[in-house]
Amino acid sequence: MRESKCSPFLLKRGLKLRIGIIGLPLSGKTTLFQGLVGNFFKEEEHFAEKLTIHSGNLILEDKRLRHLAQVFGSKKITFSELGILDFCFYEKKGKEYFMHSFFQEVDSFVAVVRYFEYPDLEPPNPLQDIKYIEEGLILRDREIVQKRMEKIEQEMKKGRKEGEAEYLVLRKLHQFLEDKKALRDMQLPPAEEKLFHGFKFLSQKPIFFVLNLDERMGIKEVERVKEIITPEKNNFIITSLRLEKDLLEMDECVRADFLESFGFRDSLRERFLSACLNYLGLVTFFTVKGEEARAWLIDKNTPALKAAGKIHSDIERGFIKAEVVNYKDFLNVGSSLGEARKMGVLRMEAKEYIVQDGDIIDFRFAL
Repeated sequence: MRESKCSPFLLKRGLKLRIGIIGLPLSGKTTLFQGLVGNFFKEEEHFAEKLTIHSGNLILEDKRLRHLAQVFGSKKITFSELGILDFCFYEKKGKEYFMHSFFQEVDSFVAVVRYFEYPDLEPPNPLQDIKYIEEGLILRDREIVQKRMEKIEQEMKKGRKEGEAEYLVLRKLHQFLEDKKALRDMQLPPAEEKLFHGFKFLSQKPIFFVLNLDERMGIKEVERVKEIITPEKNNFIITSLRLEKDLLEMDECVRADFLESFGFRDSLRERFLSACLNYLGLVTFFTVKGEEARAWLIDKNTPALKAAGKIHSDIERGFIKAEVVNYKDFLNVGSSLGEARKMGVLRMEAKEYIVQDGDIIDFRFAL
């Protein structure tokens, strides 16, 4: 998985990362959604918009947190969660599919791409479908930029120069989009990025792909598919959603054998979560306070001060120090804080310390 080139999410306290599932008709979008969240989801009908939205939560079950809860006797375990949304339109009209405002409300996209035969559909062409989806996002952004430029032009003709700086940045964006390039790949100074932060451009959002294979393919065919896709796209996972759906009803041992026949060691949910965290640049740290052991999801390269604010703004304001031990070190010293302190792996860190995945942190602060 390659790392995202886009700006970090800077996840705010209490907010869940929302991932929107998109794709062409009959690609397997809803099958992926159900495979991730099961039957526990909400359905919202928007008749005027000719749209149904399925929303559910994907819990990031973490064996490390379970172990910490056992060691410290925590009665409550709180895992991190991702919000998953499946958009089901009554009508789809080419790239106009991406013009809907609901797409703006997600933080990232996962696009399902078909690689199996289906009656009355053209033979599968995953690279073409990927290009089509990317161009749909780009087209939508280009129209938004064009409309905004036209509005500023009208104001400038009236002698109002307030939007001149924004207009110059919009021209850069428009040219980039005209070249059919996604805004997530555009590098701009932070000051210029701030000028269009509120637009919620679709092609600026991270996107990764789920390549949905025919369940009858063997491991050799799967490897051949990887060779075709990899030079073009690194941000994808491969699966057969129909097979994965059937596996949910099988015994765990039988399930493992079927996954191995495809060359997979982990379940769809595990591979999906790994793809999300790696590609979106997210890490997890843990806290154990009172009767609760809890996992917190933050961006990579987040300093301890901002990680404290993820828990509560009071902790960020009154930050003194962070007592930190990484889970791997904690495990290596026999899951003992006393041994961790004796071996020097439990240490005090200042606000500039960059939180690492698996850190167990006790924030010291003054009210």
